[in-house]
Amino acid sequence: MVWHHKGRIKDDVLKHLADAKVWKDLEYAVDPCTTHSTWPVLLILHNFPPWLYIKQPSVILSIIIPREKAPGMDIDVYLQPLIKELLQLWEGLDTFDACT
Repeated sequence: MVWHHKGRIKDDVLKHLADAKVWKDLEYAVDPCTTHSTWPVLLILHNFPPWLYIKQPSVILSIIIPREKAPGMDIDVYLQPLIKELLQLWEGLDTFDACT
């Protein structure tokens, strides 16, 4: 965490999670010596060219798991709602135009 706070280049280019705007809102971004641990689950659209799929519009922060250690085998508890929603999207959803 200290490297993210002091050692990385801060040039407003999204190259790492620490470059994201949401990172600044997390508690440990202020105090790099905290013992708190957070495990982000990212969705990345890999059907774009390599120079596009890691850009901010293509990366979705879907879950933040606050735990002191990695979730390990308990990760299924966190991923079940995400998988359910992804399956709904795969099957198709009825949508509407908010303007009309």
